[in-house]
Amino acid sequence: MTSVKDQVSPEEWRTRVELAAVFRLAALDGWADLAMAHASARVPGVKDQFLFLPTQLTFDEITASSLQKIDRDGNLLAPSPYPPHKFAYLLQMPTYQRRPEASCIIHLHSHAGTAVSMQKNGLLPSSQYALWLGPISYMDYSGHVASREEGERIADAFGDNPLLMMRCHGTMGWGETVGHAYMLTWLLTRACEKQIMALAGQSELYRPPDEVIARTPSQARSITAPDGPFGRQNWEAALRRAKAQSPGFDA
Repeated sequence: MTSVKDQVSPEEWRTRVELAAVFRLAALDGWADLAMAHASARVPGVKDQFLFLPTQLTFDEITASSLQKIDRDGNLLAPSPYPPHKFAYLLQMPTYQRRPEASCIIHLHSHAGTAVSMQKNGLLPSSQYALWLGPISYMDYSGHVASREEGERIADAFGDNPLLMMRCHGTMGWGETVGHAYMLTWLLTRACEKQIMALAGQSELYRPPDEVIARTPSQARSITAPDGPFGRQNWEAALRRAKAQSPGFDA
């Protein structure tokens, strides 16, 4: 039988491997949520083709070959033993259509990300990671809705920011590469973890002066920018960690 790797371009295979690594890394860090959260990526070099996780696989089961290729209407473009993840498609596709530079979208229900989404003031500029990211976007909760209309509302809520706090729900972020999306999501989730830990010890957190808050995101561009060299180094380190601690995702 011809392998998936032999049927796709080298660029698509690289994207498959990197997206599978995102799932495994999230599982390693305890950020997975059975098969309820999701991530996806554009297939490079072609128009309106995307890679999504199958509905029935958990994050620690995902491999490069098991990822499904779908079109902009949610139709499978290659055989799969599993049905496509309709929730992921409906909630993410409008953002891809509005943001041609978005190459990867990651949606998590991590404990810390969801907990901060429940807090009235959201993510506070008190940890360095939060300060690096700068202001993020927010979307109010409207119930358990998984429709194209909700996907459009998510795309609206992002605005010009690649990170979104979904109230009562979790986080979503997009990046110009898989590694970029992962690093932004990693920083956001870690910032939420630090905030929850700090608030457990005291009710009021330190806030730097406004001028420091304003200038810090630009100072951190080597980490947060799509082509940031330090961000890329950290992504490569994350890939090595996935290979060492969760082998087999690149098959």
